[in-house]
Amino acid sequence: MEVLRLDKLKKKNRLPTGAVIAIGFILIIAAGSLLLFLPFANRFPAHGLKEYFDCVFTAASCVCVTGLSTVQVHDTFTVFGQAVMLLMIQVGGLGFMTMALLLARMIKRRITPKEQMVAAQACGFDSNDNVKTLVYGIIRRAMIIEGIGTVLLMCRMWKYTSGFLQALWYSLFHSVSAFCNAGFDLFNFEKGSLTGLAEDSFILIVLMLLIYVGGIGFMVWDDVLHRVRDKTDKLSVYTRFVLLFSVLLFAVSFVFTFVFEYDNPQTLGRMPLINKIVNAAFHSVSLRTAGFAAIPGNMLNDATKLMSCLMMFIGGCSGSTAGGIKVGTVGLILFAVARFSFGKKNLNISGRSIDTNTVIRAFSLFFIGLLTILVFTGIFSAVEDHPVIDLLYETASAFGTVGLSVGVTPILSYFTKCLLILLMYFGRVGVLTVTSSFTSKSGENDGGIRYPAATFYIG
Repeated sequence: MEVLRLDKLKKKNRLPTGAVIAIGFILIIAAGSLLLFLPFANRFPAHGLKEYFDCVFTAASCVCVTGLSTVQVHDTFTVFGQAVMLLMIQVGGLGFMTMALLLARMIKRRITPKEQMVAAQACGFDSNDNVKTLVYGIIRRAMIIEGIGTVLLMCRMWKYTSGFLQALWYSLFHSVSAFCNAGFDLFNFEKGSLTGLAEDSFILIVLMLLIYVGGIGFMVWDDVLHRVRDKTDKLSVYTRFVLLFSVLLFAVSFVFTFVFEYDNPQTLGRMPLINKIVNAAFHSVSLRTAGFAAIPGNMLNDATKLMSCLMMFIGGCSGSTAGGIKVGTVGLILFAVARFSFGKKNLNISGRSIDTNTVIRAFSLFFIGLLTILVFTGIFSAVEDHPVIDLLYETASAFGTVGLSVGVTPILSYFTKCLLILLMYFGRVGVLTVTSSFTSKSGENDGGIRYPAATFYIG
């Protein structure tokens, strides 16, 4: 009898799926920060609260696959510390539940239905049917892609390293960082990030491909591979929609960057035409939450910075390693606005109707994200002595888990850095949690009560 009561109590107090994901990320950040603080993981001259805070910020940025940093990774962390960062990036990019399922399989532990449900939500699947096979497939394909990226980067990385082992380590680290859209690098170039590789088109193109594949979404992968394997003609409506909209966003940001930075001597101005094209393309792809910078962010024109903020806010695709409010969200909003503006009452795409609740969730996420960025930028501008456009850039980068920076993050106050950690966490976990709260089945018909309709004027 007592056992029955305990079972009921466990079921009653079981955490929601979104809460499990949110708490899991916090625990990984805490564990990662402690590992980075170990004396043999870093080169700190002292080990006080200031140094531990840098470890917390770095761990949060790794797990949230952002790339913002208060320290120089190359100078601050040993190879062991860099390996800890790489593990956190991998876990943060693929999702901790994805890696947990892999570990459970390795030790031959039974995976519970609850764990399958959490993993399905973390990967963006709409059900947990056959989720184990799907998750194992994601991990397998991710490892293959990262391995190919490592081999390709090795073809050129030897020019910037000393010895085979260092070239291999750099190639592996940057391959994983690019695929997971993290944006961390191990170089120590004077202008930061990958600015010393601006004329190495081969490395930039390899990184662009890794970023794009990582940010396109696990569901899109599965759909494309399913169609290729079964030799069917059409992709799903969602896959075609996000692929098309992703190309449009890339084209807009590429043209914008190329035109506005073409004569800027601090960015593209002094480069040959082919390097201008590659670097404009690399910046445009990196804005999709990768965070690598081949041209210094602090030297961009204000117009380019503003466009970059918008692209960082949008981010990549749902169920991917990327952040932001997602391509599908913005694409659906723009499509809905266009349709409704012309008096259309139903939202149909390629012969399929879109549920009204989906459109409502898209608008809700958009305005929650927009309000978050505006509020935090306002707070930062009140406490920091930096141009508003630069603070907006850092805010959008943190919320979109991008990692691009104009170089002000290391010199911000601890209060602002703490808020940046919160933004990175919310950008990686919070939007997912908000989405799950909107889609929960507890939904709530307001107790079954329907009120009389009210006349409400808009516009």
